[in-house]
Amino acid sequence: MKSATVGEDEGFIRLTTEEVKDNLVDAIAQVMLERKPFVLLQAGSEVAAIVPIEEFERLEYLLAQIKPSQFTPCEEEYYENEGAIHCLNIDEFEANFDDIIADVVEYDQFFGFLPTPNLGGQ
Repeated sequence: MKSATVGEDEGFIRLTTEEVKDNLVDAIAQVMLERKPFVLLQAGSEVAAIVPIEEFERLEYLLAQIKPSQFTPCEEEYYENEGAIHCLNIDEFEANFDDIIADVVEYDQFFGFLPTPNLGGQ
């Protein structure tokens, strides 16, 4: 898979959504097994990220620590948003890739992957 690593300190690989879509299983395997995070670009803008579960859990923990203030929505409004994580298998993700990216961009949706047998059930 062609990749453009940006900054040794950042450690993110930036790819277009088309590059990821064309090599989806390889990209997911790199995230799951090699712990490589990807930033997805669409029309030159960063629109989504695929990150290892540890990175996601760290972000989730940090978000939970943020107290509602005049600059953040109140807790009730935040949870009314139904910000649940949609869990899919890789085949579903691949089949609906364009729609998923659109939901991430437009609605700030989160998606997770179900364990896959061909990746050792990880």
